[in-house]
Amino acid sequence: MFIRTERLFLRPGWPEDVEELAAAIGNEAAIVSTGFSRQASKQAFLREFFARPQSRLLPHFLIHLRTVNGPVLIGGISLTASGRNVRLNYWLAREYSGQGYATEALRAVLAEARMLGHREVIAEQADESDTISRMLERAGFKPVDERQCRDFIEGPVPARVHVAILTDKLFDLLGVGSQPSPLPA
Repeated sequence: MFIRTERLFLRPGWPEDVEELAAAIGNEAAIVSTGFSRQASKQAFLREFFARPQSRLLPHFLIHLRTVNGPVLIGGISLTASGRNVRLNYWLAREYSGQGYATEALRAVLAEARMLGHREVIAEQADESDTISRMLERAGFKPVDERQCRDFIEGPVPARVHVAILTDKLFDLLGVGSQPSPLPA
């Protein structure tokens, strides 16, 4: 599954991406994220992750900026199962933060989630930054709760929970048009 937006190209990760990806996410200070595991910066974890079969209903993408010199890896975004919920996880290299790339990728993945039949997507924000909250809200998420979420290094940490209800009204607001619903409501 591939997604092309105005400035980005989202594609699945492959085993050949492990070294470039590990280098891109190896520096904690170099990324902005929500629901993203520090464990992912280890090459052994990444090799095992890319070897796993992926569910077509829960896609994982690498975010590439389209440039005249070819694509540049700037982040990653995925949908994962979290109990009975679908959770959004993303990371973005800090040098590309604040330029609308995360919002653009989120909107594209939310549209894809709707086409896959998902009705709701949650995002857990452990970071205290209002920047991430504003970005999630620009992409159609609303803050709904605060609770403990798991951090793979620090254990349970307080988090803000945001939810996006995938309705035609949301897609009209985001400017991506209404999306066909593959499942009866």
